[in-house]
Amino acid sequence: MIAASEAVDLLELEASAHAEVLLPADAHVIGEPVTVTQIRYAGLPRVGLLATCRRAELTYEVSLADVVFPTGSAGALLGARYRRWLGLPPAMPPGHEAARPHKVEVDDIVVGSVLELVVLACKSNALRCRLLGSAREVTLRTAVRDEIAGSIIAVTPKKQWTHARHPYLSGDVSSVRIDASVLGLVPLALTRAGRIVEPRRGHSRYKANVKTPTSAGPIATRIVRALRTAKGARVVDLRAFREGTARAAELQKSTDLRDLVSGARVPCIVPSGWRGARGEVWLARVLPPPVGAVEVSAVFTTPYVLRGAREQDWAAYLDRTLGAARGDASKTTAALKYSIDWSEYIFAGYAGHVTEAIFLEGLPDVPTSLPHYSPRTR
Repeated sequence: MIAASEAVDLLELEASAHAEVLLPADAHVIGEPVTVTQIRYAGLPRVGLLATCRRAELTYEVSLADVVFPTGSAGALLGARYRRWLGLPPAMPPGHEAARPHKVEVDDIVVGSVLELVVLACKSNALRCRLLGSAREVTLRTAVRDEIAGSIIAVTPKKQWTHARHPYLSGDVSSVRIDASVLGLVPLALTRAGRIVEPRRGHSRYKANVKTPTSAGPIATRIVRALRTAKGARVVDLRAFREGTARAAELQKSTDLRDLVSGARVPCIVPSGWRGARGEVWLARVLPPPVGAVEVSAVFTTPYVLRGAREQDWAAYLDRTLGAARGDASKTTAALKYSIDWSEYIFAGYAGHVTEAIFLEGLPDVPTSLPHYSPRTR
């Protein structure tokens, strides 16, 4: 009777697999990528459900309990039901480093037809991507410009090939868009960890936790101090953290910067601690104010302090470099990003540094003004 009951349960699970799981489907077995082509019950209760898996040109049959489907997919839900029926804990998806990714196959791409790819990583002349709607990866050989990781690009393939068992593709990117809703992202799991309790002063067990960080910079130090003196200091919640962050930003005296191109004035916090002097020219990356915080921007990198040339000299250099693009914001951004080799200028113009700032001298298009100029300097 027990065997007959188990057979009925397995037949029901097999019927659910046929109705709910769209095959073939990508999955992993012990971290190796496979394609599941069939899920069946062989009529042996002790064997249970079997999954027919294809890897390269070979086909295997393994227990469905050993197959890990993508999180949230119909296959994953069926696998979870089967493992519960077996009395096994839920299958853990393979880690990012442990699991080998699925690769694009020849039938997935039609040369000459537009397809959409999700950018995973950017290199100087290639983009590592995956097919939109799947986890299959391919490397696109193309000139990298405005693409960023997480963006969706439309590509017209020109050529497809395989090297060292990895698929490659060449083609032109016709459009770039951002749409997180179609990426199929899996939300991070939340684990109950209790309340964050402020350690009791002088408790030897928590002495290592109550030290003010000395390497995190003045802003982090002020945030910690503000949190410790917040009302209801025993329990630190998100509201207290936001209040502490705002107080720290107000306590941190900002530096007023003026954009040499647009003329806009931007109050900034400089985490490195460099205060500067009136009329000093900087090369810096400025981040906009964080959402919900005080209206103060932040200098993201250690500022490069430009010496040996006046503000008028740099204004003239920007006029020479930008030309007609100066009146167009998008063209100005592109010119500043692609027309000037800032890395080469920083190398050739380096004139020393302190903890809070790096000093550069000269103008990029005046070679004799650069301390480390060589004929290779552009």
